[in-house]
Amino acid sequence: MSQTAEVPPQLLEAISLASSPNTPADLRGQALEFLEQVKNSAGETWRYCLGLFLGGDKAGTGPEGRLWALGVVDEVLGPKFDKLAPADVLSIQEALFTYIQNEYVTGGPEGNTSFLRNKLSHTLTRFFIQTYDTTHPSLLADLLTLLRQPSPPALNPRTTLLVLHVLNEISLELSDNILRGARQWSGERQSRDAKMRDAVRGKDADKVVAALVAVMQEGSAKLAASEEGGWTPRLAEEAVELATKVYASWSHWIDISLTLTPQSLALFYSLLASPSLPVRIATTNVFTRMVQKGIQEASAKLELIRILNLSAVLGQLEEQTRAEPRRPGEDAFREACAKTVNALGTELIKLCEESSGTPQTRATAHDFLASYQPLFLRYLSDPNDATSLSVHQLLVTTVSFFKKQKRTSAETFMTPQRREFLSQLLPILMQKMEWNPDAEWGFGGLGEDEDDDWKSFSELRRNLKSSFDAIAQLDEQLWTPAVVALINNTLSDYRANGPAGVPWQKAELTLYVTYLFAEAVGSGNGIPAMVQLTDADKAARAASQAIPYEERPLTPLGQLVVSVIESGISAYPHPSANLQFFELIVRYVDLLKVRKAFVPEVLSAFLDHRGVHNPQTNVRVRIYYLFQRFTQLARSEIPPEFVPKVLESLTDVLVVDAEIPSFENPEEDLLSKAVTTPGVFQNQLYLFEAVGGLLSRLLASPDQLSSILSTLAAPLFAGLQQALQMPVPVQQDIRPILLVHHYILALGHIAKGLPESSEAADAPARPWVEVFQQATQAILTALSSMSQFKVIRDASRFSFAQIVNTTGSAVVEHVPTFIHGLLGQLEAVELSDFLTFVGLLIHKLKSQLASVLDGVIGPIIDRVFFFVGQEVTGTDDAVQKAELEKAYLSFVGTILSSGLEGVFISDQNKGRFETFLTSLIKFASNPAPATQRIAFSVLGKVVTAYGSAPQANGAAAAQTSTPVPGFEQFIYSSLTKLAFEVPSQPTFNIKDGQSSLVLGEISGMLRTIHVARGSEFRDFLSNVYLPSIGAPSNLTLDFVQHIEKDEPKAFRKYFTDFMRASRGNA
Repeated sequence: MSQTAEVPPQLLEAISLASSPNTPADLRGQALEFLEQVKNSAGETWRYCLGLFLGGDKAGTGPEGRLWALGVVDEVLGPKFDKLAPADVLSIQEALFTYIQNEYVTGGPEGNTSFLRNKLSHTLTRFFIQTYDTTHPSLLADLLTLLRQPSPPALNPRTTLLVLHVLNEISLELSDNILRGARQWSGERQSRDAKMRDAVRGKDADKVVAALVAVMQEGSAKLAASEEGGWTPRLAEEAVELATKVYASWSHWIDISLTLTPQSLALFYSLLASPSLPVRIATTNVFTRMVQKGIQEASAKLELIRILNLSAVLGQLEEQTRAEPRRPGEDAFREACAKTVNALGTELIKLCEESSGTPQTRATAHDFLASYQPLFLRYLSDPNDATSLSVHQLLVTTVSFFKKQKRTSAETFMTPQRREFLSQLLPILMQKMEWNPDAEWGFGGLGEDEDDDWKSFSELRRNLKSSFDAIAQLDEQLWTPAVVALINNTLSDYRANGPAGVPWQKAELTLYVTYLFAEAVGSGNGIPAMVQLTDADKAARAASQAIPYEERPLTPLGQLVVSVIESGISAYPHPSANLQFFELIVRYVDLLKVRKAFVPEVLSAFLDHRGVHNPQTNVRVRIYYLFQRFTQLARSEIPPEFVPKVLESLTDVLVVDAEIPSFENPEEDLLSKAVTTPGVFQNQLYLFEAVGGLLSRLLASPDQLSSILSTLAAPLFAGLQQALQMPVPVQQDIRPILLVHHYILALGHIAKGLPESSEAADAPARPWVEVFQQATQAILTALSSMSQFKVIRDASRFSFAQIVNTTGSAVVEHVPTFIHGLLGQLEAVELSDFLTFVGLLIHKLKSQLASVLDGVIGPIIDRVFFFVGQEVTGTDDAVQKAELEKAYLSFVGTILSSGLEGVFISDQNKGRFETFLTSLIKFASNPAPATQRIAFSVLGKVVTAYGSAPQANGAAAAQTSTPVPGFEQFIYSSLTKLAFEVPSQPTFNIKDGQSSLVLGEISGMLRTIHVARGSEFRDFLSNVYLPSIGAPSNLTLDFVQHIEKDEPKAFRKYFTDFMRASRGNA
């Protein structure tokens, strides 16, 4: 203690200020800064801090201050240890052991304080790590002597726990992979730890094992004894549990001959029957660590497993703890036992796969594995999910092992023993995929709370499904009858007894397993999975010939789906069954193409309380989506005469309303939140799309179609008009805006469901045109009133695009008004989507849009250049700008590809043409490869559009419709130069995959120039450009020959190699 120093008053004051809740913030900050300086200077301050810890509470710093002080000592026992003099190291040891003698051995007041003991054990461990194999080789033995008090020579309860904690930390420091992995890797540390483990094994491992066995034996005797010598049953339990955990940890890295002896094995068998649950659980971990011990010889590992005889031991424990109801803690013990089985089985599979083993060792491992499989199955089937999950790794490993075995020896793989195992495993998997009786059902739908139980069960199902599917792949003849029997038995019970005879969990499982059937057997879910086709049928199907599917027998899957429909289980009075039925129907919708008689029944289910009128909101809105999918996939099977009645049944669920979200933050955009937060309306849009799809079945009756559409659209027009007449929104009153937004989108989604228009002469009539012309007028009216709101602009853009898609040129006259209505209010973040939208209009209407585009292209380009020219102030701005550049280039490319290149050089726009070309050069010079790639692609189209020579390549070249005099000068002065300069830039990473795509586009542009200008371009390269950049004559000749003769792919490779060589293989 003499080596410690008197604690400076300022240190005590700093600790006091930092720990007091009444200290002003600035003063506390100064105190913390001072304490950090003390810690960083541990090489000079450790004496004060050690004295502060050892001095007890005399200084008045409280426990927190003392723990902090000991942490400073820990710092000097780390990387700074080499700076300590030998005398300093000795003084630390003497001080610590003196403290232990006073407080633990002789019974001082601090010996029973757990947090001080735990911190001290950490400090002692750090001291041990630094000194054991150098200056203090007897340190471990000295620690072990502290276990017993001199008279009588019995275990000291206070020192026992301290020593056990130190032993535990030593093992963790030297061998725990998780702890070592969390540290920064150091080769020196790895080497030192290995030497330390060797030193412990050679000197003290036997003493540690003997001491731990003694603690477990003597402590077990005190579990039920009266208080004696300072021991209580609770203290004895803590000591035995900790000793057992330490034994498990040490057994993993010291010699097995020390840890596994007849005496220790008998001890651990007895501890498995201990009255203490924590001790029993800790003991299972001893066996787990033993079977996981790295033993190179397969025969030695098998002998270890034989000696442990865990099949009998754990089998007996499983039988004893299986009964219901279970005693408190029984589930936790079964979970621990299951983890041991999991470890054991996993090790046995490794031995079965061990290529270095002998056929005899592998055969023995197979036999052992088979003997443990019944035990594994019992734990897997445990009602407690935690226990079942504890063997899940073994489940996955076993199934994976079986699949490998089948691949290597398919003919001999399926032994009777394995088939029996799989036949027992399959029903357990299906049982575990069933909802627990006390669980609250959910599926993560609209309005559901975040439920950890639901998430856990969903994850469990996903994991079990992989093994469920694997059994079908291993033995479909075993799998199919078992699964079919489960499904048919449940359906039979339901038909016979109704819901009273089938719990909802069983009903939902049956439908879920049916849903999984096609995935498991790999049959697909199309027509061939539903009916048995002859070879002639398959040939006719390949030739798109009609096949009488109704006459063909059903496959097992087809029979199951029919049984599900016929059973009436869709009417089960629980939402889980309702929803799973429709999920199943949509997946197996092709059944209705081979058994059309079921269409009315399925439609009826969709339309009543089971489906889109389901009383449970989250289920109902999910079925909105499923109904849209159904009408899309089975549209041709729905008789046209059914459509009016179906649409009439939907009328009440097509009523539009606005949900106003809660106002949580004064700075949040409530309007944006309202349209982005999932709600009923977002799902209702699927119904509007389904309406359009159903209406398309009435094409043969255009008057009827038009009448029904008008009837359905009338409430939307009326609602939109009414919302527009509401008072101008103020503050947080966003309902009028939301209603306008919703009505616009509803009209757009009806259009989305209708077929795409065609301008062909023989195209069928479009009886919906008149209604959507009215819709367009209504949207334009809304846009003129509310274009200041981004959500209205977004909705209008979407819906107008859908209307154009289904009406074609019928609304082209409204395009200028629409574009100008959007353009003036556009924000930078919207412009990319706007350009995509206009591009879609161009692609759809092409020449019909020429005059319109001529009038709006100028303002559009001006708007783009305005935003592109804005200063970038952050990452979001940079990303937004890059997206806008790519959208603009794609927009230009669409115009050129659609034959509308004349708009750029029309009388109205030719003044911008040079600026337009300059912008393309700028974007092609952009350091972002994604932008460069599109820019060079567009430049190639520009050359084709404006730069072809009349007689290029000695033949009549494709004439451009809009030749520009002198354009060849732009090609030679700008484009050719650009093609070689961009890949030569230092920022151009020629080895990058994206840059390779850019090179492909550049080579394509050069070939396009050659096609357009012919020998003129070759002469320019040979005589002007390539010599100007210093290219040797032989290389120039070679380049010109390649551009003249190579196919595109070959020239792309040549050009890439050419540029790589010119950069010195950079």
